[in-house]
Amino acid sequence: MRYLVVGLGNIGQRRRALLGERCVATADPFNSAADYRTVQDCPVDDYDAAVLAIPDDGKIELATYLLEQGKHVLVEKPLPLPDRATAERLQQLARARDLALYTAFNHRFEPMLVAFKEQLDAGAIGEVYHGRLFYGNGTVLNVAGTWRDQGLGVISDGPDQKANTDDDIKSW
Repeated sequence: MRYLVVGLGNIGQRRRALLGERCVATADPFNSAADYRTVQDCPVDDYDAAVLAIPDDGKIELATYLLEQGKHVLVEKPLPLPDRATAERLQQLARARDLALYTAFNHRFEPMLVAFKEQLDAGAIGEVYHGRLFYGNGTVLNVAGTWRDQGLGVISDGPDQKANTDDDIKSW
């Protein structure tokens, strides 16, 4: 399988390294080391699957485009879906073309997170109105002082995230 890695930030560079020769192209409008500035610039016949390691605002649009092009899609967490209809539309696109659409979230079964969830479910903590958690897996320097260190932080990597400017988000 040949992969296109979209987004050459920290995670995108890790995925490219992990894929090795299977990574046949990269796309990133801000990193000059990328082969292409946009996904659409990369010929669709050059790859079979894509890894989306980009800000959340562009994930649904790019996942839709890639599925329509017949490509498998791995979305680095999270994939924030605005409504059930969007989720069903993406699911239908993938199933109709026999494609994989998967969101990578590899910490949900970490023992400390499972214990935390059990405590919440048991009511031992009480009703949580706000929380701020730091999960130390050796990447704190990739969080502290970045857009992930604002709003909900790494809990969602989500809607509160910011690229360098609003124009950066639109560029994806």
